[in-house]
Amino acid sequence: MKIIIIHDSYIVRKGLKLLAEECFPSPNIIETSNNEELEDVLENNNSDLIFIKNSLLNVETNILIGKLSIKKQGVKLISLLDNEQVVKNDFVDLYLNIDEEKHELISKISKLYPKSETKNKSVISKREIAIIELVAKGLTNNDIAEKLFLSPHTVVTHRKNISKKLGIKSVSGITIYAILNNIINPNELNQ
Repeated sequence: MKIIIIHDSYIVRKGLKLLAEECFPSPNIIETSNNEELEDVLENNNSDLIFIKNSLLNVETNILIGKLSIKKQGVKLISLLDNEQVVKNDFVDLYLNIDEEKHELISKISKLYPKSETKNKSVISKREIAIIELVAKGLTNNDIAEKLFLSPHTVVTHRKNISKKLGIKSVSGITIYAILNNIINPNELNQ
C-alpha cells in the first residue's frame, strides 16, 4: 500500500503515519507539508491512498488531481478536517475530522477497503470476533468462558490481545467497534 500524507502540521502527519501503519500491512508512506511540493509528490509517486488537509483542496489542486487522473487509477482520497465546514468535493472518498478517536478513524478508513485490505480486520481471529461479540453483549469473562468452552484465563488472554490489536481498552469501546464493524446489531444490546 502506497500512501501520501499532505498536511502542514508535523504532528498531524506523524499521527496519520502511525494510524496508516496500524491499518495497513507494511505501508510505503511519503509525507509532504505544503502545496509547493504537492505537484511533484503526486506526479512522481503512484499511490493507493492520499490523506490531504481539506484547506489544501483548492481549485489548483483539483485541476492537478483531474489532470493526473488519480480517481481513474483507483486512488482513494481522504480529506482531513480541522473543525471546519465540509465543502463537497467530487474527488474526495472520505472526510475525517482529526479530532476523532483512533477506533473511529480506523473504522471509517477500513470501510474504504471492504475486502479486508486493512491490517486491522485481517489480524482479528474468528475466536476473537466471537469474544468481541459476547463482550459487547455484556457477558462477563466467566460467562464467555462457559459459553465458548474455554477457561476464564484464556478469555482474559484473548481480551488482552483484542485490546492490543484494536487499541481499545473499555467495554464501551469494544461495543462501539462491534457495532461499527457489523459484529453485532445495535438492537441486540437491549436484550
